[in-house]
Amino acid sequence: MAQVVYNLAANARDAMPRGGTFTVTTRQSGEQIELRFSDTGPGVPEEARARIFEPLFTYGKREGAGLGLSIARRIVEEHGGKLWLESSAEGGATFVLSLPL
Repeated sequence: MAQVVYNLAANARDAMPRGGTFTVTTRQSGEQIELRFSDTGPGVPEEARARIFEPLFTYGKREGAGLGLSIARRIVEEHGGKLWLESSAEGGATFVLSLPL
């Protein structure tokens, strides 16, 4: 799970090269723990949202192989959880990780 947190934090860092805010919040929802990783970057373009977790998919960055989010999702799923993207029209992105307790 440390790799998941690292990949999500690195993704947020890459989305905000000139600075911004990265926030991690947690809450319990029934028998699940939910972690929300939010940044104040430009957000994920609508056309990229459906493919964001695909291996080798990248957009708007100069470095990286496009594996971080794919690996993060696989690790989460191997632990019985889910990882998804919430992105708003106002900008920023939130990746939500839900794991069974």
